[in-house]
Amino acid sequence: MRSIILALAVAIAFVIPAHAIDLGNGISLDNEVKAKYNVDTETSDLTAQTGVTVGLWVLDMSVDADFDLLSISDDSKDLYQGIDIGVDWRLHDSLIIELDTGINTDWERENISLSATLSF
Repeated sequence: MRSIILALAVAIAFVIPAHAIDLGNGISLDNEVKAKYNVDTETSDLTAQTGVTVGLWVLDMSVDADFDLLSISDDSKDLYQGIDIGVDWRLHDSLIIELDTGINTDWERENISLSATLSF
């Protein structure tokens, strides 16, 4: 129960002011803290992601580092969880094509995924 309260408190403290910081010339710093609690298995997750997005014409290229914040108090887990690399191609205001991959903590490439998102 203590870890649930800790996860919720950290999420409230960090998520409310979270936003992308625009550095100009299409470059932005992106930050995200996500707290999740699974009611069925009674497990909680507290993750952070920080990175850089560079806009180049119609493409947005991003590199993000992933962190497991619950590992700060647990020496058996690693704080650093790897990086995510992605390219987004905005075809229209409501259609985005995404190509994503990553590198894990063993410096191995993760699966490459291609997806399309239609928003309406």
